Amino acid sequence: FNVGVESSGLLEMSVMIGIVGFYPGWTVRRRFFAALLGLTATFVANIARIMFIAFMLQNVGKDALFISHTVLGRMIFAVLVLGIFWYVLSIGTLNVLSSRIRKGR
Repeated sequence: FNVGVESSGLLEMSVMIGIVGFYPGWTVRRRFFAALLGLTATFVANIARIMFIAFMLQNVGKDALFISHTVLGRMIFAVLVLGIFWYVLSIGTLNVLSSRIRKGR
C-alpha cells in the first residue's frame, strides 16, 4: 500500500482541529477534548476505510481496486467523517446551549 495525503485522513483531521480550535463559546479545555475525540474518531474511520479496501482486494481481487478505493471507500469515509463532525460539533453545541438555557444565561 502507498498512503498519500488524500488517503491518510490528515486533511479531515486538520479541518477538525481548525473548526474545533477556533469554535466560539467553548472553553479551551472543551475544545481540546472535542478535538481529541474528533481526531481519534477520524483516525479510526480511516482505518475502517483502509480495512474495507483491503478486504475487497483480498476477496474480489485487483479488479475491484478502483471501485473499492475511489468510489466505495471514499463514500464510506465521507459518511463516517460527516457523522463525526456532526456529533462533535452539533452535540457539543447543543449541550452548551442546553446548559446555558438551564442556567438562565
